Amino acid sequence: MKLSFCSLASGSSGNCYLVRTESTAILVDAGISGRRIFAGLAALGMNQGDVDGVLITHEHIDHIKSVQMLAKKLENANFFASAGTWNAAGELRKCLESAQCGEVAAKRIFKIGDIMVTPFSLSHDAAEPTGYSFAAGTSKLSIVTDTG
Repeated sequence: MKLSFCSLASGSSGNCYLVRTESTAILVDAGISGRRIFAGLAALGMNQGDVDGVLITHEHIDHIKSVQMLAKKLENANFFASAGTWNAAGELRKCLESAQCGEVAAKRIFKIGDIMVTPFSLSHDAAEPTGYSFAAGTSKLSIVTDTG
């Protein structure tokens, strides 16, 4: 089993990354328009029904812009963020009441499909910023955004 990574967008105008195996797809952040996210997925031969999870690193708009829309469109996906991120983005939490959402904590490992996810704390000017490490088979990768 092999992990693959694709940056759909990275920078102050928006961030969104895809981590996947053959059977599992996870978006990390949704700081660009839903249209751009779905176009990026389509360019990779995927559709919105293929997304199993959405992980949020922190509450800044360039990381959460489309989360509310995704919560409505991605019926099969679970959404995860730290307690501090959910609390700091109160409107976001409210909109996700109908979606499957959960809290992550540093070093508390969980699984989405066939991918093991390990959250870890980061230093940034946000409530509780989180990075994520991913493992599937012998493949591992980590995503760190906006440190400092």
